[in-house]
Amino acid sequence: TAFDLEGTPVEWRIARGSAAQFHYRSDIG
Repeated sequence: TAFDLEGTPVEWRIARGSAAQFHYRSDIG
């Protein structure tokens, strides 16, 4: 998992435009 300078997973930022990605990462929090 890649993190940006703010410490937010890049996947989460992408997930904002993809419900599937958000659900995939929802297991982490």
